[in-house]
Amino acid sequence: METPHTPGPDGRSSRPLVLHVPTEVCEHIIDMLYSIYATDTAKNIATLYSCALVCRAWRVRSQRRLFYKVQLKDTASFRKLAAILDDGQHMSTKSH
Repeated sequence: METPHTPGPDGRSSRPLVLHVPTEVCEHIIDMLYSIYATDTAKNIATLYSCALVCRAWRVRSQRRLFYKVQLKDTASFRKLAAILDDGQHMSTKSH
């Protein structure tokens, strides 16, 4: 797929047109991946992992969804989660 170009004064392409999707739209899409109406939860979780790698804004929103509900099988898992949450203050529900 080609990048759209803006026409210059002579009618020729001068530079690529930068397309921007507002952050709020991206956040809404991320939220929809963790919806109670989602049909393929495992695939959506994998997508949320990928979204968390895109940029800081996507990482914060994606990780909040990924850590919304967790299941721990032992004390070691609990301690590991506690360490992750200590390092990731952005996942807290408290506003800073």
